[in-house]
Amino acid sequence: MRRLYRYFANEHAGAVNACAVSSLGHFKRENFFRLAEGRDAWLVIYFETPVTVLLRGGRKKISAHSVLVFPPGTPLYYGHERGFRQYWIFIRGKKIAHWMKRHAVPVETPVACRSAAFFAEALHRIDEELTSRDTPHPVLLQNMIENLLIEIARLSEPETIRAVDQRLLAARRFIETHFPEPLRLKDIAAVAGFSPFRFSRAFHAAFGAAPVEMLIRVRLGAAREKLLTTTNRIGDIAFDVGFRDPGYFSKLFMRHVGQSPQDFRRSKKVPSRA
Repeated sequence: MRRLYRYFANEHAGAVNACAVSSLGHFKRENFFRLAEGRDAWLVIYFETPVTVLLRGGRKKISAHSVLVFPPGTPLYYGHERGFRQYWIFIRGKKIAHWMKRHAVPVETPVACRSAAFFAEALHRIDEELTSRDTPHPVLLQNMIENLLIEIARLSEPETIRAVDQRLLAARRFIETHFPEPLRLKDIAAVAGFSPFRFSRAFHAAFGAAPVEMLIRVRLGAAREKLLTTTNRIGDIAFDVGFRDPGYFSKLFMRHVGQSPQDFRRSKKVPSRA
């Protein structure tokens, strides 16, 4: 996985008193990351792989698919001797602390979220708002950031986690790991042990999207990453993420992202860092 990093230096400084994004991105890092003095912003980070983290003065092993929130000025130390993969966003401003308290977002407490999909999608929407316009809409940007924090708070609630049928979670994980394959609704339903009709209704009730819609979202998310991190042809990327018809892929991409794959690649690609 090639490293991607986007830094926003005063691009939306007018919103700093409310909330602003300092940086966001995702990449694989070797070994450990250390920053004894911390940062002057809140760090919200999703670990795709297991890591060891410094929490309240002690080192703790954190399982894969966990989210952590660090306040400004917190010493940062995390990683793994074999490397690790992460998504992150640094946010700052007076509203952040208010939202953390209002929504009871766990701070320096690991939250299991089972999948990178919601976190990656949230970062994509925030990045889209910040980079696709000369001036981002402050209300939309604040809503996106607050919604991300609300989702993390909801994931930390035991009753919410128990409310989702484990069979449906298994089906969602199946989608997220087998999306390049030619999946049919009955294939996904079989993982949960439901009939296709019953499965569609239960899945939509649990996750707010039909199974096929979730599959499309996951495939398009993977396509966006490949468009930014590779020079592969559009048709090849379509096949790699599970679309057998490049024309249909382009149509769906335009509908969901608002740009053609070609335009998205040209407008969003940033230099990679080794």
